Amino acid sequence: MPIWSDKLLKRKLSQESQDAQLEVYFTNMEHLQNLFQGLASAPSLTRRILFIHGVGGVGKSALLR
Repeated sequence: MPIWSDKLLKRKLSQESQDAQLEVYFTNMEHLQNLFQGLASAPSLTRRILFIHGVGGVGKSALLR
């Protein structure tokens, strides 16, 4: 579960667990990049609109380049 849900549910996580979740959140973007690439280069789109959103500085513009 993401860190925000743990906070919402008032769960206490060890520092190691928090660090591991942050590392996954900020470093495991290959899957999402591959998914986006597949959708963008498909001969026919399964979706007409791809809505990309997020807080500033997470790489939305880099994804579109």
